Amino acid sequence: MHKNAGDISAYKPLHRKIHIESRPNLVTARIMDCVHDFSIVMAHDGNVITALEPSANRTPWSTCGGALEQFQALLGAPLEGESGKSIDKGMQCTHLFDLARLAMANAKAIGTLIFDVHVGQGTKSGEIEAYVLRNGVEILRWTIANQKVISPGPFEGHVLQGAAIWPPEVNDPEIRTAALLIRRALLVFLGTNSSRDARFAADLPFMAGACFTFQPANMAESERPANFRILEPGDFGPNA
Repeated sequence: MHKNAGDISAYKPLHRKIHIESRPNLVTARIMDCVHDFSIVMAHDGNVITALEPSANRTPWSTCGGALEQFQALLGAPLEGESGKSIDKGMQCTHLFDLARLAMANAKAIGTLIFDVHVGQGTKSGEIEAYVLRNGVEILRWTIANQKVISPGPFEGHVLQGAAIWPPEVNDPEIRTAALLIRRALLVFLGTNSSRDARFAADLPFMAGACFTFQPANMAESERPANFRILEPGDFGPNA
């Protein structure tokens, strides 16, 4: 969980949309939420990535675009297996890297895949409700409190800090993917709400090392882009 989460009672909900279009030897992918809009065009030969064209369409920090060059470290990576294990994720854009891994996992599944991830306040004080839709169908829902999943089911008691350690009975790749999407969206929900008044990355020292922008050398010069604002969930639609 975010180290500066504060009181969530006034936090605005988060809607995160991920769109993946797979065609033979080509995948296009885009991720959007209230502060991020990244996209990728990825070519492959059925086994490895042969070309990458990432775009930073909207970023929360002025230095985020600098991660695009670092992203080329994925060139030549296998679509399947442990690809990306040897890449320094601290030098990547977390959201772009996550999008790439999702695109790689679905590169051979020809067609359109849309994930909608929603995070907001729960029905009780201190609770967070989060769920994932896959092509309009809900596939996972969690109620979260005190950094743990409290809703009944196999994920009950799952800790949301540190590495994602799944219960042994959860072996469905689609459900594990949905769980990862919730974990990442939860960080954005907490981080965006608790740091919405921050103007400089250096104002958030607890984020040091988390990604390209929050490398110490980049933090010193990173600030909110000109005319930056945090979008409302309805500010971008299914075709945005």
